[in-house]
Formats: sequence, C-alpha cells, structure tokens
Amino acid sequence: MRHFLRSTRSTWFKLMKATSRTKPTAEADIMPVLLVSVALGGTFLLARRRTDMTTASRISPRDMQYLCEGSSNLLCKAKSDGYVLQFKKDVCKDRTSQMIDLERHRLMQQFLARWFAGSNVSVPEILSVPASDVRAVDAHILASRSKAVRKERLDVGSDIRVMLLRREDLLSPACVSLEVTPGCGLQELQGIPSRHCMMYSESLLNPTQMQNDPNLQVFSADMAERSAGLAASLREKSDQHCLRTEMFGADGACFGLAGSARGDVEKFLQQVGLSVEEISKLGAQAIRPVLAPLQKLQAFAAGNAEKYAAEVFAALHNQGGQAAVDDLLDGLNDAKLIEAVVGKARAQRSSPNAIRVQQEQEAVKLLSHKWKSYQVEEAKRWLLRFLLGRASFQAKVLLNFYQESQGQTGPWAEQRFQRASELLPKEGWTSGWWVRATLVGIELNLDEIARSSAELETLVAKYKEVSPRPS
Repeated sequence: MRHFLRSTRSTWFKLMKATSRTKPTAEADIMPVLLVSVALGGTFLLARRRTDMTTASRISPRDMQYLCEGSSNLLCKAKSDGYVLQFKKDVCKDRTSQMIDLERHRLMQQFLARWFAGSNVSVPEILSVPASDVRAVDAHILASRSKAVRKERLDVGSDIRVMLLRREDLLSPACVSLEVTPGCGLQELQGIPSRHCMMYSESLLNPTQMQNDPNLQVFSADMAERSAGLAASLREKSDQHCLRTEMFGADGACFGLAGSARGDVEKFLQQVGLSVEEISKLGAQAIRPVLAPLQKLQAFAAGNAEKYAAEVFAALHNQGGQAAVDDLLDGLNDAKLIEAVVGKARAQRSSPNAIRVQQEQEAVKLLSHKWKSYQVEEAKRWLLRFLLGRASFQAKVLLNFYQESQGQTGPWAEQRFQRASELLPKEGWTSGWWVRATLVGIELNLDEIARSSAELETLVAKYKEVSPRPS
C-alpha cells in the first residue's frame, strides 16, 4: 500500500489513525476494497429503509467526527457506533458514475464474501440520506478541515437525496492489530522456494528462511507450522523478511516496521498481556479459513500463466481492437462477471494445482489457433481470472485482537469476532480474548500483465545464482 497518512504503510490504518487528530492531506480515494464495511445497524442512523441497492437513513451532524480527505472523497466516523462514512466532494461532476462506483465496490466485496467465508470479508453498505443532512454535516466539520480545502464542500448537487458508503472501522475495537501479507502460497516449481520467499534479497542470503519458506509455512494445514511462520516474521529485525507483517497498537503506534522498531514488538505485547508465541498461535488459527480459497485464486496466475498473459493480451488487442481492451478494463470492476468467469465448480471442488493446469491449458489453446469471434470473449475471461490471481498475491489479512474487561459485554460476535477460547480450547491464557480476521487489499490492475511477464523466471534465475550448489 502507498503512503498517504505520513510515513506508515498500511492504508486502512492511516485512515483510522486520523480519529485522534486531523490529517487533511490523507488520500481517501484508494478505498474500493480497503476499509470495507458491515451493515450492523447504529444509533446514529434513524428510520432505516432498505431498497435493492441502498438503505434510506438519516445522519446526525453532531455524531460525525472528521477523519481525513483526498481529492474526491472525505471520511467521517460516527462517534456512537464507530462506523465510517465516505462522502463525495463537490469536485466530482458525474454523479451517475459515482453511484456505479459505489455499487461496484459493494458487489466486489459481496463476491469475495461468497468465495471466502462471510465472516472474513467486510461488505460496505450504500446509504441514501437527505441532502439536508449532508449540508448539516458539511457545516459541522468545516472547522476541522484544512483551510486549503474548505472551498471543496461535500457534494449534494441538486439532488434530494445523496448516496454515501458506510464502512466498518477495521481497527475498532482492538487492543492489537496485526496485518499479514501471506504472499504466494504455492510452490510453483519443484525444488524451488515460493516466489515471495525468493523476492527479498535478505531471504536469498538466509539459509533458514529459504529452507523453512515462511510463505509456504503460513499456508500450511499444520497449525504449528503457520504459527512458527508468523512468530519468525514478528521477531525479524530486517524489512526484507518474505512474510510481511505489521503490528499496531490501539493508540496508533506501529511496531512492525523495519529495523529498530521491530525490537519493540515483544515489549509492546507484554504490556497488553500477550507473547509472540501466543499471538502467533491465535493468529494462525484465525487466518486459516482465508488461506485455502486464497490459494485457489492465486492458482489462476501461477506458473506459466504469467508468460502466457502478455501473449493473450496482445492477441486480444490484435483481434478485438481497442474495444476489446476497453471491455476488459470495464470487467475489472464487474463483480458479477468476475464471479461468472471464476466458476462455482473451481471454487468448490478443484485443487489449486488443477486450477493452475487448466488455466495454462486454456492459454495454450487460445494461442495455438486463429481466433474466431467467440474466442475474443474467452480471452477476456482468461485475463480476468489471471488478474484476479495476481491481485491475490498482494492480498492482506488484518487480524484484530481484543480483550474484554471483566464483566464487560459487547456485540463482538456480530462484528465477526471469534472467542479465542473456541479457537484454542487447550490454552489457558485465552479467556476474555477475541479475534477477527478480515481479508483486505484485493484489487485488479491491468498493469500486472506487463509487470509480471517474467517475474517468476527472473526470481528463479536470481535464486540459482546465490543458492549453494550440491558438491
């Protein structure tokens, strides 16, 4: 993820961190998958009425706390229930496309909620609120915004009602949050480590990392293996560890950055009553339901698929022209089309290896014949599957850990939290702890076709250069 709230790297975290102080330069426009929401109801919403795509609601300006804004969007947090509302600014002129974008974001999360367990995906809700409510919020938060952007008011246009996105705050409630980037969970070549294990020079020079392959460890069916992979990453002092993790405290402190900050992880965990081993065990259990379906998506871009992708795309452009490329671009945000091209059978019955083999065979078939009109459509579907696989290589899992006080009760289960004692029934320390795992960061990008065309080949060549040869 890119910087847009000072120097920390996690997009969702930087937006949520703005609750404690104003950050007018925060970029809130990169939110189609991150900071996603679950519609669980709230005291600040009144007279809710559901339609096919939207929920009619009211919002109270006094309940809105300004968070941050980008060039087109502005975020506020509801004080009463902690949900985040995304407002459009009046710099956006095409309101029809705005509504389409909101619905696309929601539909993509709904697709992911069907592919993965629903408890591991957070789906945004589209609200339809009176324009008068938005004007009142606009006036209420004006003083909290930077003077440089106050002329850019919240968008109401001439409409009676305004569409907003309601998103779940993915850091609240949590004593500790851990963002894990599993990387590729597939061994694509026999006797060769996973691609993300080879991607970092530190890993190539570290025989222990290369032998254990932390990326494959975290995808293991063995809980002890998954836990060991997470623990090794949390203890790693270098920013070159192939299993990427970042840890955050409730106050916004980041303990998972490179170098000296890594040394604070164990000290911080002691303060909240956890150890590296304990949080790794609990995280390893909570992340498990995400991993198998994630591997299946990754299989669409594994092995030789990345070499074929550039050839299939070039053939698509030659055969179908710019119109076919434009259709492919539109398909990147079409959740219904993506779900159709993935196929239910592949999701439910096929192994990652079977998916990979079929994807490669279909590419070979496309490239070995002169195309007919229907094969243009087949090529677009093949490329959509490939791009979904590439997006899955960059997927992240956000783990929230929360300890309720004695006698405290809350709607934790409704907010997708699980009791730690149910995940680790034989561990005595889990009483009062809850954990939630949320998949974030899957976003399709056409640039991945060119970027990945020789990635695996290059990594393997680099690995063979530095790896010790048998005597």
